[in-house]
This record gives sequence, C-alpha cells and structure tokens, in this order.
Amino acid sequence: MPVLAAAQPAKKDLAVSEFAPSTIVRELKVAAAFLLPAFLALLTLMYGNEWLGRIFHSTITLQSPGVYVFQLGGASLKWYGLFILIGFFVASFAFTRSARWWGLTADDALGFALWALVCGGIGARLYYVAICFPHFAQHPERILSTWLGGLTIHGCMLGTIFAAWVYGKFKGKSFFSLGDMIVTSLPLAQGIWRLGNFFNSEAYGMPLSQEALVKLFVAPPYRPVYFAQNSYFHPAFLYELLWDLLLFAVFYFVLAKKLRTFPGVLSAVFILSYSAGRLVIEWLRVDGIAYSGIVVPIVVTESCLLFGTALLLLLIKRYAKPISTDGATT
Repeated sequence: MPVLAAAQPAKKDLAVSEFAPSTIVRELKVAAAFLLPAFLALLTLMYGNEWLGRIFHSTITLQSPGVYVFQLGGASLKWYGLFILIGFFVASFAFTRSARWWGLTADDALGFALWALVCGGIGARLYYVAICFPHFAQHPERILSTWLGGLTIHGCMLGTIFAAWVYGKFKGKSFFSLGDMIVTSLPLAQGIWRLGNFFNSEAYGMPLSQEALVKLFVAPPYRPVYFAQNSYFHPAFLYELLWDLLLFAVFYFVLAKKLRTFPGVLSAVFILSYSAGRLVIEWLRVDGIAYSGIVVPIVVTESCLLFGTALLLLLIKRYAKPISTDGATT
C-alpha cells in the first residue's frame, strides 16, 4: 500500500542510522589496536628509562652537533629552520596524494597546504607571544624574531584550523573534511619539526643518570639554572617524534580511507590521541611556560584531550541520526 510504503525509512536512512556508528566504532577499535600498545611502550620507555638501562646494561647518548647547518659571513642557516621546511614539503607531498580521497585536486591541495603553512606559522608565533606576553611587552622588538626561537605546535594547530575555516568558506568545502585532510598528514610534519628541537638542545625532560637507556646530553649553556649540575636529560623531543610518526602511519594508512565519509571524526580522534601522548610527555618536560605554578602547555593539552573526547562522542551521536535523501538530518 502507498501509505505503508511512505512510512518506511529510505535505505540511505537505514544505512546511516544503523551502520554509521558501528563503522566508526569498528575503525576506532582498529586504531586502538595499534595505538594502545605503542602508548604503553612509550610510557615504559619514558618512565622506565633508568630501569631499562640497568636491565639491558646498555645506553644510548644523544647530543646535538650544533645549532647551525652553516655560518658563512653574515649568512647562516639553522637546523631548526631547515627541518621546518623539510617537514612542510614532506607532509605536503603526503597531503596532495591523500587529497584525492576527499575529491580535492593536487593543485587545490597544494594551494591549501601553502595557505595552512602561512596561517599555521603565524598562529605558532602569536600563541607563543601570547603565553610569554610579559616578556614581549618589555621587548616588543623581539615579537618578529622567530630565528631566536618561539614557535608552538598548539599555536600551529590553531592557525591551521583558521586556514581550514577560511579556505572552506572561499572554496565551498566542508570545514570538518578539510580538518580531516590536515590531520592525516600533520603528524608527519610535527615529527620532523621535533628534530629541530634536538639540534637546538631544547624540548627535553627531567634529568637522567648515565645508566639510562636513552638520554640526551645537554651542554651547560642550554641547561636550566636549577639543573645546571645535571648533564643528561629525558629526550622528550624523541618521545613526541615517535608518537607523531606512529599517528601519521595509523591515520594515513589505516583510518583515512575508512573514516573520510564521516567528516570531523578523524579530526576528533587526532586531537584526542595526540593530546594523550603529548600530556604524558609534558609531565616530564622542564621547559614548560608556567604562571602562578600552572604549566600552560599541560593545561592546554588537558583541555584539548577533553575537547577531542567530547567532539568524538558528539559526532558518533550525530551520525547515528537518520539522514534524509537530500542530506539533511531528520
């Protein structure tokens, strides 16, 4: 009967309402199968560094060979700047190859990548200036002196979010889809950028003894005053580099193709998983900017962890709702 037929939900409605959440959850379980063991291994390396060194009677000492690639007259090139460029080009290559999964041409993807680089760089600097405002208020001439250091990954992420919003408005693309495209390749760039921290003798953690399995030797000029007598420290940059590269492998090769049809889910999972790794690393670091005893990077990372979790749950709930044939949520 026509009346009964009209009362039946469309096939598309059934597919979305019944299978979308199960598809997302299934892929999240796949991601967890890779990420959880790696996360536990990272925790073991970080907090069992001394213990592992004594068990295996072995140690690996890392030491920066210097800040500069070359210095010639008034011209110079820092390793930090070089790795920023390398990270951008390598991640852009991966980005342009994955863009086709979202129906974006290689030219459009490269244009978006350049726009994201500019906005991400500005965001990385403005965020650092904001959290170090008392210093820059006294020395405003240093605000643009990025060669002296002061670029933050959280600021870069905010800048790329802004880039996705503006580019999406201009090109008529989904903001969440553009965000998913970014996070598929962003961890690769972040991992490479952390190598710049190694050459700068920065982004390290609490002191270690000579018996630690993996330790970073920090030259006296780069040590905090309160650890001036310590020579070896946790290589926090290495911990995050490993976590970033793992995230890239999981997102790029495992999750992207399956979850690209659920805009925003990849972004939420990235915010959640990156923040979880970053948080346990931040607890070890000694160079976090603090106000009144509150370490800003830890608070920001905790906030991102909660936001990523809430966003993921909201998106799963949203995709559980039936979608009508014209694409609108019923």
